[in-house]
Amino acid sequence: IWSLVLIVLVQMLLWFFGIHGSLVVGTVINAVYMPMALENMELYAAGTPASELPHILGNTFYSLYAGIGGAGGTLSLLIVMFIFAKAKQNKELAKLAGIPGLFTINEPIVFGYPLILNPVMAIPFILVPIVQILIPYFATVMGLIPPLTGVQVPFGVPVIIGGFMAGGWSAALMQIIDIAIGCLIWFPFFKVSDAQMYKEEKGESMEEIAEEYKEEAEAAA
Repeated sequence: IWSLVLIVLVQMLLWFFGIHGSLVVGTVINAVYMPMALENMELYAAGTPASELPHILGNTFYSLYAGIGGAGGTLSLLIVMFIFAKAKQNKELAKLAGIPGLFTINEPIVFGYPLILNPVMAIPFILVPIVQILIPYFATVMGLIPPLTGVQVPFGVPVIIGGFMAGGWSAALMQIIDIAIGCLIWFPFFKVSDAQMYKEEKGESMEEIAEEYKEEAEAAA
């Protein structure tokens, strides 16, 4: 698990600096983790119960949990934005990025917020996907959920549905838990960032009103 944590950490640091970290680490994930997922799938197809499958990790585990909704676990951020955003730009961005986020396409939120080179949002951006792989890993170790069957879920299958395809209701439920925990991590950082944006918007509005008043006064004079 700690090798996967390291890979995800490198991935997110690359993302923070504007490099598509998911593409960079994708070849490593497929080379190292896909064989484990395929072995699970072969054994499951041969009749081995899911609870007795040998491998917890695999490329399917990575794709399901290492950042739900896209790198950084941004589906959780979008949910927080939908519910708590005060800044107009954040409300609009949540509407635009919400549907793509359900299909694990998060470039609109990563570059539109932006999360790139954003020091306020860097901690949750890097931390959330790491937490989202640790929770299902240790849940599997403790026997709370079975290992994934290794089914290769195509990219773009909606969140939760993809979890159900890869590991049944337990994987889908684990994705929901991960999303909820992601919301808790994102929330305080987003509130700080959103408050700053809201103040800036109010300041711009007051300046616009003052400028319009000045123009009207000059015209009347």
